[in-house]
Amino acid sequence: PNTPDTAGIGYVIRQRTRAPQRVRAAYVSDDEIDELIQFLRPGQQAEQPGQVVTLRGAA
Repeated sequence: PNTPDTAGIGYVIRQRTRAPQRVRAAYVSDDEIDELIQFLRPGQQAEQPGQVVTLRGAA
């Protein structure tokens, strides 16, 4: 079915088993992506800027 409540559902069969396992991937709508893009546009100031943290050992 191609409905929002079933979006991202799939099945996989792992090695050494015949039983399918249900998996679910995250679903983000086009409207939510557009909202995120507007929020992250360059040149806009955040209402409450966050703190920048440098992670050690991060590649």
